[in-house]
Amino acid sequence: MKAHHKKIFIVAGEESSDAHGAALVRQLKKRRPTLRISGYGGKRMAAAGMKVLYDLPRLAVVGFSEVIKHLPLFWRLERRVLRALDKGVDLLVLLDYPGMNLRLAKAARRRGIKVVYYISPQLWAWRPSRVKIIKECVAKMLVIFPFEVDFYRKHGVKAVFVGHPLLEEPSQRLSRTVLIKRYAVEKNAKLIGLLPGSRRSEIRRLLRPMLETGKLLTLRGGKYTFFLPLGSNIARREVEREIRRCGLTVKIITAGERNEVRPHFDLALVASGTAALETGLYGTPMLILYKTSPINYLLAKWLVKGVRHMGMINILAGKRLVPEYLQNEVDAEKIARAADKILKSSQRRAEMRRGFAVARRKLGKYKASARVAGEIVELL
Repeated sequence: MKAHHKKIFIVAGEESSDAHGAALVRQLKKRRPTLRISGYGGKRMAAAGMKVLYDLPRLAVVGFSEVIKHLPLFWRLERRVLRALDKGVDLLVLLDYPGMNLRLAKAARRRGIKVVYYISPQLWAWRPSRVKIIKECVAKMLVIFPFEVDFYRKHGVKAVFVGHPLLEEPSQRLSRTVLIKRYAVEKNAKLIGLLPGSRRSEIRRLLRPMLETGKLLTLRGGKYTFFLPLGSNIARREVEREIRRCGLTVKIITAGERNEVRPHFDLALVASGTAALETGLYGTPMLILYKTSPINYLLAKWLVKGVRHMGMINILAGKRLVPEYLQNEVDAEKIARAADKILKSSQRRAEMRRGFAVARRKLGKYKASARVAGEIVELL
């Protein structure tokens, strides 16, 4: 009799999810080499051994208006997933990306397929009514923040805190001497990171004010070296054109180099999201920026309830540890004044680093991908 190889379908829709998904695929293959794993992801998930049916960069959109523009694409992709589920899947694993993934969870339930959700959508912040879908359709929530367990248990959902996948990424750090030599940095220059995000819409809205902030800092005197990590899904030409327009000298580095250099930044300007949390976990002082279309912002303000901070590092810290600039507050003059104060205050930077250390401890010491793989194998 021919052995039945278990089939898992994974859906990841963000660049960061590709990295976390790849770590999960490796752990699953380690535990069950015969597993057949396919789904939506990126290059890293493919390299880890998943059969990628659709590459994720085109899925990485944010905001209500962006989603509406891409609805025909999402409908096509959902139909592809449904065809895959109909051919026979033992388990559907969803990573973040709630808009499409919650619909897929309902479709899987109708087909009698178990669903695991890894990296919870932030229902505790907005649209908590959707927890009903999770209660009905998801066998287990594998959450990456400890407070999410209480939220789901309160709603009768089985949830397990697995730790945060960022904590299992290998620590990369250049010595200051090597960094100065490799990137031709002036000896006493302050290092400033510009991290406008990995989505095109974020780059479009945040890169220019970040560059203008840098220009204002240089005009006020002092030595600065600016670094801009560039994701693989962002066209370098577009970024270079914007940099030339601003007239600021910026060293463009790869996403891989980012984690080598980031611990040495004296300050970073960071888009709200995973990049800001990651920057905090590296202990790097920062300012958080968030800007979307006016309609997206108004809808978000209407939907988000009971959350005082935009940045997860501030939520974990339980206070406004890092200044946040939202929407019309994303103003170069205002941000430059705040940046200048932080750069001139070693006490303020030390306070941030102490707060980041507290937030990091709250995330525990778990190897997230290994724990998630164990939970999945147990369900299989």
